Amino acid sequence: MKKKPRSFSCGRSRKACLRLCLAFSMLLLSGAPASPGQSRCPDGLYTVLRVLDGRSFEVAGGLSIRLIGVGLPEGEKARTDARDALCRLLKDGVVTLEGDLRDQDDEGFYMRYAHGEDLFLNREMIRLGVVFFRSAEPNVKHDGE
Repeated sequence: MKKKPRSFSCGRSRKACLRLCLAFSMLLLSGAPASPGQSRCPDGLYTVLRVLDGRSFEVAGGLSIRLIGVGLPEGEKARTDARDALCRLLKDGVVTLEGDLRDQDDEGFYMRYAHGEDLFLNREMIRLGVVFFRSAEPNVKHDGE
C-alpha cells in the first residue's frame, strides 16, 4: 500500500511548500538591502564597466554611480568634454567608492566619492574645469576640499 504524501494545512504537499519558501527567499534576497542602514553599494573597491556621462558611471554588479558634489555644464560639447575627462580618469578600470549620509539620488544612482590611484576623482574633475562644484546636502563630507 502506497503512502499518501503528507500535506500541510493549506493543502499543499511538503515539496510544494519548500519550493514556495525557496522562491520567496530568493525574492527577498534579490530586492532591497536587508536593513535600512545597509547599502547595496558599500564602500570599497569596484571594477568600472562604463562611463555614462561626465559625472556618472557603472560598476560591476550593475550599480550606477553618481559623483557627489559634481554638476554637469550646459551644452553638448561641454558635456562630451566632461565625459571624456571622466573616461581618462577611470582608464585603469578600478575605483574605490566612499559613501556619505544619503545613499541614492532621486534617479536611483548611488551617490559616492570616487578615489582612483592617488586621485580624488570628484575634486579632480572640478579642478580640470570640465564640471562645476554643486553641493549635494546632506552629503557634505568633502565640501571645501
